[in-house]
Amino acid sequence: MLNTIAGIPAHPLFVHLAVIAAPVAALLALWWAWKTQHRALATITVAVSLAGAAGTVLTRSTGEALLKAQGFTEENAGPLATHALYANFMTVSVAALTGVVIVLYILRNTTWVKLPANTINSVSVIGRVLLVVCALAVIVTTVMTGHAGAVQTWTN
Repeated sequence: MLNTIAGIPAHPLFVHLAVIAAPVAALLALWWAWKTQHRALATITVAVSLAGAAGTVLTRSTGEALLKAQGFTEENAGPLATHALYANFMTVSVAALTGVVIVLYILRNTTWVKLPANTINSVSVIGRVLLVVCALAVIVTTVMTGHAGAVQTWTN
């Protein structure tokens, strides 16, 4: 995996994609939960969610490489244990949000999924609730992960 870019550890460079795209995707998902009929908003939410998921996975993998470069392992992360734990939570929350966004987009915007009207309404309500829960989880876990990483960065 990509460990460095021009001699600089890749993790602090890629972390910016995750901490921007994931919360923006969460905010867009909250907006989409409110404005469910807005097709362009749905498409943008899917695109930004995918970017956030990709950024989170990339940041996580470069973080694991940086952890190993510092002499720690995932099982024994030492002083980085809190940050690594929060990164796990963030990865799960971003994956959940992206999954919910994609499923709702497919259900609402494709012609090959045929559901009865009452089922669509139920799925819509459940989907909107899941969007809100996942979006809030992404925002909270991003802040927690970022804060723990910043504390480690600026106290060493």
